[in-house]
Amino acid sequence: MEIKSLNYFVNKEKGKSCLLVGGSNSAKNFEFKKFKGIVICFGDSIIRFKKQIKPQYWIASNEFFPIPDIPSHLKLINSSKTTLLFSNTNAYGGIRNFNRESLDRRLKVNWFAWDHIHKNKKYCNKKKKCCSFISKTERSLLDVFCNYFHEKNFFKLPSGTIAIEALAFAMILGCKKIYISGVDLPEYRKDHYAGIFDKKTSKTNKIIRKYINDGISDYKKIQMKNNKPINLFKIFIYKSFNKLYQNLVDLKNSRLVFKNFKLTSSFYQERKNILFNFNKISNVAKSKNIEIYNTSKYSMLNKIKNIKKLYK
Repeated sequence: MEIKSLNYFVNKEKGKSCLLVGGSNSAKNFEFKKFKGIVICFGDSIIRFKKQIKPQYWIASNEFFPIPDIPSHLKLINSSKTTLLFSNTNAYGGIRNFNRESLDRRLKVNWFAWDHIHKNKKYCNKKKKCCSFISKTERSLLDVFCNYFHEKNFFKLPSGTIAIEALAFAMILGCKKIYISGVDLPEYRKDHYAGIFDKKTSKTNKIIRKYINDGISDYKKIQMKNNKPINLFKIFIYKSFNKLYQNLVDLKNSRLVFKNFKLTSSFYQERKNILFNFNKISNVAKSKNIEIYNTSKYSMLNKIKNIKKLYK
């Protein structure tokens, strides 16, 4: 069933403790069995920690995973039995088409589509397809957060990580103690992927890779329909040299650090915005007596003053 407005979530979990679970392996050190409260997952954590968590909410903002139109993704979403919040602007703001009626018919979980891109309902500098999702009645998740806490929208975009929206969402829900696990935001791309695209990797990583590849393949099939030579060439490279294709994407989206010849992660590229946004949101939390704890020893979040450290 589609949830029509973010207002549905305001204070829905008032006074409860909340655990945010990201996809970093550091989350395995969290004592899940001892936690009493609601769980919000994002990224691939719903697969990576399938045995440890039964999340009430799954937040996603990606053009490749999860996409409800893709059969394997749809099966995963419906079997999760969790409320799904996904970004319509990221999933359907490019070459995919958004069909609300079709989604509501196929999705067997509660779901809500939210705007991840447009701050204060402002169009992109050059109007794009994603701008069609700007609603007269509904605001983005970060707009709603700022409105709820009587703040001017201070967030810098791109926000750099879905963990920021997950934290904002937990505060909108009315949670008073928020624990963050598996959010390391590593500096280098290899650490970010955690071996997902390596030939020799874990069973869990292979499962995650399959879902991601299903998303990329579906995207490429849609691109093929316009028959542009550059798209056909990209599809050939992807199908023939999957690992090489990923390396080319890495080179395009990263910066090479010559000191150690490593590629930086997207988190490193957006670290100024990430640190700014987490600092601002944690300041709001402190002013409202909301406690935030980071449970990862090597996380970028340890640089945030008003996020308490909670690890051995």
